[in-house]
Parts: sequence; structure tokens; C-alpha cells
Amino acid sequence: MTEKNTTAPESGCCAVPRRSFCTSVVAAGLGAAAIAPPVAAGIRVVLSAPEQKGAAGKFYPLATVDSLGQTPQKFLITDDVKGAWMTSPRQKIGAIFLSKDDKGEVRALNVLCPHAGCTISVGVKKVPKTDIEQLMFYCPCHVAFFDLNGVRLGETSDSPRDMDALEVQVEDDGKVLVKFENFVTGTAEKKSKG
Repeated sequence: MTEKNTTAPESGCCAVPRRSFCTSVVAAGLGAAAIAPPVAAGIRVVLSAPEQKGAAGKFYPLATVDSLGQTPQKFLITDDVKGAWMTSPRQKIGAIFLSKDDKGEVRALNVLCPHAGCTISVGVKKVPKTDIEQLMFYCPCHVAFFDLNGVRLGETSDSPRDMDALEVQVEDDGKVLVKFENFVTGTAEKKSKG
């Protein structure tokens, strides 16, 4: 003989609350996943407020006239980077080349190429369409060449303009100050980003 099971099946009264609980947990998880990206974006905006890298048109003391020669020297420009809620001291905001021309006048050129903003280097290279090697500026990104005055070399240069010259002030004690600015790239017109 077989015994009859007299207990009530477990799926009766308790199954509905468990299913309801599981459904609630899944719905809460999906809801949290749906709102997570906008909340994360909002937190990112609050924590990383827009930064202003230095002051447009600010003069930076970099060298003395006596320390410069005709070979361009690269100088980093540092300043306190101010956000809406905090300041990061002495951050790199750019770089320039400083040198003297053949008359002894100090010239400053921004290191960013006017074509696409790559960093220009200085070195001995062959003048385009000749076998003559000379010290010049060049952009390694698109192989554009510039003479030591920042003037484009070659008729087919990808750079839309010469290197961006910066304003220089020489104080009575020989200290060289440069007005640092970045300019819009890819245009024939020299236009400040400031």
C-alpha cells in the first residue's frame, strides 16, 4: 500500500510573496541601472568643474636675454590651474621656443603646429627639395618645416600659416617675459583660443 501525502504543497501561499520579492529586486536593479549613467555624469560634472589653464594674455618670466642664443630653446609654461572648487598649483599649460634673431632681438614661438596642434621639434633637417641640411623647426605629424623665424618652408606645406609668434617684453634687468597664448589650429588666420 502506498501512503498518501497529507501535507499541503509548498508552492501555495509562500510562492507568490517570493516571486513578488524577486520581481521587486529585479525591477529595482533595472531601475538603478537605468539612472546610473545620468547620475554618474552629474557627479563627474560637479567633481571636475571647467578648468581655465592660465590667463589668456598673461606674461610669464622665462629667461634672461644673456642666456639665449640663436639656437631655439624650449621652455615650459606653468601656472596654477583653477577650477570652480580647487586650484592645482604649477601645472604645465604649454611650451614655447625662445631664441635671438641675427639682430639680437628675442623671439618667442608657440610649440604647437598651426596645422593640427602637434608639438613642433627643432633639429637639423634637409631643406625641402634640396640636399642642404640646416637647423629648423619641423612637425613630425605631417612633415612640415619652418625656418628659425617660424616661417613655413616649401610650397606645399600642410600648415595653413607660419608658427605662432608670441609677444615678448624684455625688462631693464634683462629678464624675458612672454605673453603666452594658444591659437586655433587648422585656419590660415591666427586667432586666439583665449
